[in-house]
Amino acid sequence: MRPRKLSTRGRAARGFTMIEVVTSATILTVMVFAAFGATQAAMRATSSVVTMDAAENRVADSLTRLRRLLMPASLSTIEGVPTGSKAAVAEPMQANVVYDNARFRIVTGFMNGAAVYEPPIGKNPWQLWFQAGRTNVDGQLMFDDGNSSTALLEHVIGATFELHGKYLKVTLQSTRPDGSCGRTGEGTAELRLALLVP
Repeated sequence: MRPRKLSTRGRAARGFTMIEVVTSATILTVMVFAAFGATQAAMRATSSVVTMDAAENRVADSLTRLRRLLMPASLSTIEGVPTGSKAAVAEPMQANVVYDNARFRIVTGFMNGAAVYEPPIGKNPWQLWFQAGRTNVDGQLMFDDGNSSTALLEHVIGATFELHGKYLKVTLQSTRPDGSCGRTGEGTAELRLALLVP
């Protein structure tokens, strides 16, 4: 007697049940949304890193420009108006006093044993100062060479200048300009220069 042949038409031939289809669709939807959310988060993080790098590069470029401007500055010519002072006339910078501006001349050489300054004595000195903006995040670090004024750094919260012996300390507080996520991403950078020319 031959054994009976079992039918291959079982559950596979009937297909999936409605519950299995709905469950699979739900799992697939959750996975797609999770992948989409992860992609969005990665894109936001990348954008944030690029913005922070750009902000750091702006500050680094400004510090390099400041270093070039101030390295040949003569210690005896550095003046400023103390932060918060009502005085209109600049004074020679005092040790450990905080200024939000600096006026100075650079030494370009020596003639007959005397320093030759740029700008010359009798003309207005070069100036660096913090110019507050309409909001607390859109201030600027300004530079004036006697002919024109230009912004060295934008999105500045504050800039200070302090004299410590023969060293000039410049502190810049800047923000991330995009204000993403309601934050400005504040950062502080310091530059310490030895002023070798008396």
